[in-house]
Amino acid sequence: MVEKIIVKDILGKKPFNACVEYERRLSVMETNIAKIHNSKRKDRFKEGTYERWYTEAYRIYMNNQRDQELYDKLKKDLCVIIPTHRYQRVWLKACLEGVASLGYFSILSYDNPFFQEGHSLDTLLPKSATLKLADHLCFKPRTFHSGVGVPHMWNMLFAVNQAKELGFEYIFCINGDFIMERPENFEKLREMMGDGDMFPLAWNPKKPSCGTAAFIAKTEHQVKFWKEYAETMYQNIGNAEARLGKFYIKNKLKVVHFEPGPLSHQMPNPKSTWYNTIGLRHLHAEHKIRNWTKQEPIEEKYFDKEYFPPPGKHILEKYWRSGDKKFLQQWWGAGKGRRK
Repeated sequence: MVEKIIVKDILGKKPFNACVEYERRLSVMETNIAKIHNSKRKDRFKEGTYERWYTEAYRIYMNNQRDQELYDKLKKDLCVIIPTHRYQRVWLKACLEGVASLGYFSILSYDNPFFQEGHSLDTLLPKSATLKLADHLCFKPRTFHSGVGVPHMWNMLFAVNQAKELGFEYIFCINGDFIMERPENFEKLREMMGDGDMFPLAWNPKKPSCGTAAFIAKTEHQVKFWKEYAETMYQNIGNAEARLGKFYIKNKLKVVHFEPGPLSHQMPNPKSTWYNTIGLRHLHAEHKIRNWTKQEPIEEKYFDKEYFPPPGKHILEKYWRSGDKKFLQQWWGAGKGRRK
């Protein structure tokens, strides 16, 4: 494993600390001010000069304090990877808000939007405020393979290798259309994982199959897996879930799982350890199922409405504003055979 990045102080002896650096700057500045007042140079300084010095020192401190939040995250043993693409933008803000609250370094691995002719970037990327919720943005190379599996593979391949190079022993992967209702309980999942190599949302050792939408795993195994996937992507040996399941079985790695058998995670499932612990929900699937089965829609607060396509957007906005059930009837009808 690569050694962790530890940002050192000005003397290169201790980890950088913004408060200590601020005190050092103030001490040096006040020593210089005292020297100036005891010399002929003091006449060169106009009223307000020292105040500007203190203001500048405080501005530097605030910037250092923000940077230290990053340095502290880099010291931790886990980072979060969020693989996603433009069709998940309607849920991505809610996803990243939960991720940001965890306090871990986050890598948003976004399907490359820069080479799609005929599309402006604002039709492909989330809003700047959403992107800023992540600590780092990762874009895969330009690829042309159709389908979702191969682009996802490239997203993960680059993200897990960045995690490795930054010295993170573990990764928590969560797709961009998932949310955590109770992210404050995430450490409980880590405790449940113990000395395991992988703790997935979904696991079926009989197939075998391992869910890729949400999991905690040791980085070294993930680096090896996605490298093997890239090398064999044109071989007919299964999708990502099947490949991942075979990989952990073949290498005799410890997979932690608590459910008695395979579960569906398309809707909130009270039998799911992940749902019961952090309130993990797959909003993209849940949104479609609620429409097809004539249920109430997902809570309004989870939608980034700018990316919510019609006709469902206009109908549900009327429902949220009025509470009139006739708009629910319209939404259920609008969903038949069409994207909402």
